[in-house]
Amino acid sequence: MLRVIAAWPLERLVGLGLVAAALIFTLLLGALAQRGLRSLTWPVIAGVVTQSRVSWSLSDGKSRYSAQVEYTYDLAGHAYRSRTWTYRSQEPTEAFAGRIVARYPEGHAVSVHYDPAAPSRAVLEPGTDVFVLAALGVSALILILGLGLTVSTIPPVSTLLEQSGQHAARRRLEARRANARGPQRS
Repeated sequence: MLRVIAAWPLERLVGLGLVAAALIFTLLLGALAQRGLRSLTWPVIAGVVTQSRVSWSLSDGKSRYSAQVEYTYDLAGHAYRSRTWTYRSQEPTEAFAGRIVARYPEGHAVSVHYDPAAPSRAVLEPGTDVFVLAALGVSALILILGLGLTVSTIPPVSTLLEQSGQHAARRRLEARRANARGPQRS
């Protein structure tokens, strides 16, 4: 198997790498965009913010901030808890996270959009944004380019059949020559 892959042209390997990476991103971004768009039609119920704070982390040597908002809501006698406040892209800045925490202080009443098919899935700010949709579009474009690059390195079936036929004809000719010479003496 490794010999077969090693014999592939570099363009095919690059194309397959692009396809693999773009496929993962397209699926993840597609799921995020789909959930965000679906949340626009979800029913709304009253909830209460139970926790609201700015969290900090260090990633690649950079400070990243995020708003951690937790809220509860009751639906058909069952208490639910969620930490998803949006499906939109978020700035990793302290100022942005601070604005979100100020918008949703602890004890504050909120409108909760919940998924009727899975009531534990909820969001405070439904929808998606242009960044998520643009990233999905770019990812899909790279997927298409990777597929095109990969397919362009595969020879047409007629060439494969011709090569296969030439190989078979060469083997038949060698067999006839061997038979014409007769048995080999040692």
